[in-house]
Amino acid sequence: MNYNNLFPRLLKNIPHLPPNSFCYDCINNTNYNKNARYNNNNDTRCFIPSGKRLILWFLKHDSNYYSIILEYQSSKIVKCHFKYISFNKILASGNGTMIWVTQIGRELTMNKIIYLKGKHCKLKTIGGQMEELRILLVNYINNLDHSTFIQLKLPVISNTSSVLSFTGNLNYHVYNVVSMANNYNIRVNNFLAVFWLYCIDSMNDCYGLSCKDIHGNLIHYQTALINNAQTSKFAKKILKLKYINYEDIETSDSEDNEEKDQNPEKDIKGVYVSCLYYKNHKRWKPYKRSKTNDLVDDISKIKILEDKSSRF
Repeated sequence: MNYNNLFPRLLKNIPHLPPNSFCYDCINNTNYNKNARYNNNNDTRCFIPSGKRLILWFLKHDSNYYSIILEYQSSKIVKCHFKYISFNKILASGNGTMIWVTQIGRELTMNKIIYLKGKHCKLKTIGGQMEELRILLVNYINNLDHSTFIQLKLPVISNTSSVLSFTGNLNYHVYNVVSMANNYNIRVNNFLAVFWLYCIDSMNDCYGLSCKDIHGNLIHYQTALINNAQTSKFAKKILKLKYINYEDIETSDSEDNEEKDQNPEKDIKGVYVSCLYYKNHKRWKPYKRSKTNDLVDDISKIKILEDKSSRF
């Protein structure tokens, strides 16, 4: 089969995508103080993963059934490729079924149905969407445990009262936290502060966070919150630190190593890192690597973010 000829023919049949295909709330200038009444502790929320804008499309063409991934940038398709998924042929009815997805390893997280069995999906709340996606996953998708097949999953859903702390403990980066009841959005990027992260004592998972003072000088702010193995590995990875096990410790009791330990500041290096504030610990936790052109935040912005984050 010549895929170079097949893909253009498939893309000719792609239905129109509504402008809100990749979101639940098109209004991004949400006022958190004004909408504080929505932030009750019993609100169930969906944690949408961060990643490329992808659409999973189940379709039929020339008596053959396909599941393909479309990658979008600036409302244009930039890539198109097949994914091996076992699905019920009814999903390919009409123009097929199209779902906004995010890829995490060998899994596709389903975020929103755009078209279902050839018809535009009119469900507006994420609560209704997640229920329909759950039915689709149970009745129309067969997740095969095989290396050639990709798994379809739902995003994490929780009624936690510590939204940002919960976000930081998930095994994927979160783009948006959306209320299941009314689509109220918490954009995670709006709560991230950029620090300069550096190692103090990697054996004890002690890392420093520096920010700018009111004069623009880099100062130590606090030690980073490293509260699980995932964050410990992340800090070591971005700082390019060697993982040390117990055998390394037993064989490191030489005079040379002692001299190195006495001068840890000699090779201090750091990275720009975006952090989330944990209100219960009153500490910042490394969340993801920042872009190289990001600037370290100043102390006044950090204090504002701490106050803002404490409400979630």
